[in-house]
Parts: sequence; C-alpha cells; structure tokens
Amino acid sequence: MILSCPACNTRYLVPDAAVGSSGRQVRCASCRHSWFQDPPALDLAEGAAGSFGAPDVPPAAAPVASAPAPVQAAPDRVDLAPPPAAPGKDVPENEVQARYDGPDEVAPIHDIVVARPRRNTAKLLTIASVIVALVLLAAIGAVVAVGTDKLAERLGIVPAPVPLVIEMTNKPDRRETASGNELLAVTGRIVNPTDRPQTVRDIRAELRDTSGRTVYSWTITRPVPQLAPGASAEFDSAAVDIPRGAKNLHLSFIGATGN
Repeated sequence: MILSCPACNTRYLVPDAAVGSSGRQVRCASCRHSWFQDPPALDLAEGAAGSFGAPDVPPAAAPVASAPAPVQAAPDRVDLAPPPAAPGKDVPENEVQARYDGPDEVAPIHDIVVARPRRNTAKLLTIASVIVALVLLAAIGAVVAVGTDKLAERLGIVPAPVPLVIEMTNKPDRRETASGNELLAVTGRIVNPTDRPQTVRDIRAELRDTSGRTVYSWTITRPVPQLAPGASAEFDSAAVDIPRGAKNLHLSFIGATGN
C-alpha cells in the first residue's frame, strides 16, 4: 500500500503487513509527523469472484493441529524510513521502508533563504553626526586657542591687506634703566585713511640687526578695536632687555599686510 504524509505529502510504498489489519501509528521520515494509519481496504471484487464466480472446491483435509506459534506483539508505532543503503538485501517484515513513487524522482529540496543583514540607517546617521560634531568642536577649539589671525597664518592663508597706516610720532627712545637693563620705548599712532570703518589689529614690533635678521620681537596691543573713516589712535609700548645688536625697528600688523 502507498502511504502519504498528511503534513508534507511525502509518499511511501509499504507492505500491507506493516500496517496490519487493525491499523498502526506511523511517523514520516521527512518531517517527523506522526499519524494513525487505517488498515488497507479489502478488494471486494476479488472476494465476490471467490464467492459466486468460482466453482465449488471441496474443502481440503483439515491440517493436523499443532502447537500454536508464539505471537509477537506488534510495535505501537512504525517509523517510515528511507530505503536501505545496500539494495537487494531482504527487508524484515516488521520494518516499513520507504521509497519515492518513481525511479527518476528525487527527494524534495527545501530552498534555504539567507537573510541579508539590514543596514541600520539610523545608526549610520548617528555615527556621521557625531563625527561632524567632533570636527566642528576641534575647529572651534583651534580658533579659540590660537586666534583667527594666527590660525590663518599657520594654515598659509594670506588675509587681505589692512588699509591702515602706522606712523611713528616720536623717535624710539632707547636707554639704560637703573637696574642696568636696556629699555626701548616706542610711540606712534594708527591712521585710517579710507572712507569706511576699519578693524584694528595688534602690532608686531621687531628689532633687527644690520643684516636684517630679527633679534628681538614683542606685541603691541591695539589701542582701539575699530577706527572710523579718517580717524586715528595713539599707541605706546616699551620693551626691556633689548639685545645690543638690535639696530632697526620694524612695525607691522599681525595677521595681515600693513604699512
């Protein structure tokens, strides 16, 4: 008889004796589903032919009674299994072996779907935002630490020329203090010759030797942050411990080209 698994529809060819006349619990070898298999139905046509169409045959002599053979208890469940590896060997009757319906058929192959990992867009955006924020914080820290003028100078960015003029109102006064230190006093003014307000920058004062090399320098703080059109502002500064080799004084705006 042919058994068909109600769960996966896998079909098996088994002998009638494996199920028996009262039915038996069986299990599918493919999906491991168990069910109760009813006994095979009797062929009524064959029974009818034996009762009405065949001639009467005298009953055979009754066999000599012999000792009844021991009855083995049938197992409660029969597992449907694939056919044995070595063909041609006899299969015990108390085992149910399975095969597919046709010699050209193969076992069903279940498609394996490999799930691709989904990209977490929100996580990627968060990481990118954090990186941008760190870069901006680093840039702001650099500007605060060194200032816009010095940062531009270090990056090699040449700012626009400052349209302001530095004028010396008095000759630099160089003298020796009571403690024996060399002192240089510088006075002058910054003039805005344009018709627009101009931002005032700090002044760098450099003392150079006769070869033009800078031997001493200091910063003169700007007297005002901004000059109105045509206005001017006075400044004065002094430096101590001036090297004796310093001969020339050079003044310029820090961070930009000036006069």
